[in-house]
Amino acid sequence: SLPISDNCNTLDDCLSLYCEEETLQGDNQWYCSKCQRHVDATKKIDLWMVPPILIIHLKRFKFSITGHRSKIERQICYPLSDWNLSNKKKSEGGVFPLYDLYAVSHHRGTVTGGHYSAHAKNRFDREWYDFNDSQCRKVDKEKE
Repeated sequence: SLPISDNCNTLDDCLSLYCEEETLQGDNQWYCSKCQRHVDATKKIDLWMVPPILIIHLKRFKFSITGHRSKIERQICYPLSDWNLSNKKKSEGGVFPLYDLYAVSHHRGTVTGGHYSAHAKNRFDREWYDFNDSQCRKVDKEKE
């Protein structure tokens, strides 16, 4: 799951935010089994290997310290083809990190309720389709 901030405009921005070093302190301290206490620490996530098929989930809901929940409505741009992760991957091995988009799941509504639909690319005719409950229609590229 990739986080979204006010500075995120693209999937690359969200991935960079996900890979930033994070300080664990206060109520989020790390428990050290050697000294038997909670201590400040840092954690860092990097991509070493990437799969042939990559599923991205954006964290669209946020929760405040007071328990308030809200939906993040920020628009995130993404490439339809050739999303290149070679500059994000830390190792030389594995598959070439180049991805094409073939489906998007949409949530319309609020944090307390809403509706899901999807757009997906048909691998046979290479056209995009909108799936909404029992209805399926071809997407008009000029309108969407």
